[in-house]
Formats: sequence, C-alpha cells, structure tokens
Amino acid sequence: MGPSFVLDTRCGTSYGSVYGAVIDSGRRLYVADAMQMREMAFSLGDGPVAGTAVAPDPALRKAGSDVIRDTVLGLARLHGFSPERR
Repeated sequence: MGPSFVLDTRCGTSYGSVYGAVIDSGRRLYVADAMQMREMAFSLGDGPVAGTAVAPDPALRKAGSDVIRDTVLGLARLHGFSPERR
C-alpha cells in the first residue's frame, strides 16, 4: 500500500521549457509545455494504466501552475537570479 499523504511536488525535463507538477497527494499530474504552447493533465490511478488524460480545469491549472511557479522562483532565489519583468 502506498503512502496516505504526499506533498505536491514538481518535475522537469532535460530539454526545453516543459514543467510538471504532481498534485492532490499524487493523484493528478499537470504538465505545462512552453515549447509546444500547450498544457496537459492526467489522473494517476491505481489501475494497470499509468495515467488517464483529463481536461485541465481551472482548479487543476491553478494548483499545478502554483507549484511550478513557486519552484522556479525558489530556484531563482537560490541562485541569485532576478528575471526581467516584461
């Protein structure tokens, strides 16, 4: 049996600006792909299929975006980087 509580977390890729956030205690994955200008979401269940694509609703989009933004800003602070505001 898996853990009963998992903090929202993030993942990245080795290429381009593609970010992901595992949210809702590991039950959902939100992916923001700046290279392709699209977003994807997946429901991660206990079944034999690794994940089922779902439409990213506003709540999922906000939760995923918040995790990604907070992580990127935290990395920027850690390395003393201050991006230009547009």
